[in-house]
Amino acid sequence: MIKNKYIIILKNDATGDLTKSLHAINNIIKNNKDQKIIIYLSERSEKFSFLINNDNVEFKKLNYDLSLLEKIRLFLFILNTNISKVYILTPKIFYFWLP
Repeated sequence: MIKNKYIIILKNDATGDLTKSLHAINNIIKNNKDQKIIIYLSERSEKFSFLINNDNVEFKKLNYDLSLLEKIRLFLFILNTNISKVYILTPKIFYFWLP
């Protein structure tokens, strides 16, 4: 595994939307086994993280409706972390500003 190299997946939406994205998420994981993957899920779908199971995956929780503080924290995390790729699998305008 490449040290301190991350892939971020932003999937902050409802449970039904998570299940529709499972194939894409599993393909990302399968094609990036050498990197640590962080998946951001909403509080609405975090209970279904068991559907995505792999040793190189870590989950983080965000509120479905991000507060200003959460947006700043997420921005700073991305700014201060060595990230190779960002996958935005949720249709929220804020996420498209991050990369």
